Amino acid sequence: MNRRIVGFIVGMVVAFAGVFFFGWVLWWLWKRLSEQEPPATIEIEAPISEPVIEVPTEIKTRAPEPPPGPDDLKRIEGIGPRYSSVLQAAGITTYIQLAAASPDELHQILEAEDPRLARLADPTSWPEQAALAAAGNWEGLDGLRQRLKGGRQP
Repeated sequence: MNRRIVGFIVGMVVAFAGVFFFGWVLWWLWKRLSEQEPPATIEIEAPISEPVIEVPTEIKTRAPEPPPGPDDLKRIEGIGPRYSSVLQAAGITTYIQLAAASPDELHQILEAEDPRLARLADPTSWPEQAALAAAGNWEGLDGLRQRLKGGRQP
């Protein structure tokens, strides 16, 4: 019985010492961090403002035309969402830009993104289809798309 009491007391002393030590370490870290100098403040001079230029009212009333948005390249046979995003990342966002690109350039763009994309796609008909779409010849584009098999010439 005495052994159990002594063991309990020793355990309590060890636990108290551990908690005390942990508290002392936290206090020491807090004191050390609070004694450090705050970072130096940097003062930046404001630039001298440019003189205000008055714009004539006839120019103010004229609204600028918004730039044309990107075309839906997925309307081209053989171009899906993945190919469309790759072409847009390469800077080809309109039918006119796609029509101006050669099949070799398109193949190199696909190859640079992922060699598997270049193996799966055949961009030889894309510029021709894009030229019809840029001209607004949707009937001619539909006729060409019907002749193609998965975006490829038969």
